[in-house]
Amino acid sequence: MVLLRAEARRRAGKTLNQDDIYRVDALLRDLKERHAVVHYDPDTEEGFHLVPREPEDEDIIRQPAKVTRKRRSRDPSTA
Repeated sequence: MVLLRAEARRRAGKTLNQDDIYRVDALLRDLKERHAVVHYDPDTEEGFHLVPREPEDEDIIRQPAKVTRKRRSRDPSTA
């Protein structure tokens, strides 16, 4: 999701252009108004979608309850 990457850049202290600022701010307002968070489900065609916010949601992205896939190591010697 392009807007999530833009929000990550903003949180990292990088400068966004005015269009990205407007679009990210609109996304954040929409999430707040809908009481929703972004959820990623790799087993669905759309991948990212909005779900109702739950008490344990601390940010705009739902953290998975458990890791379902093993991450690949960034260490090339373990590949």
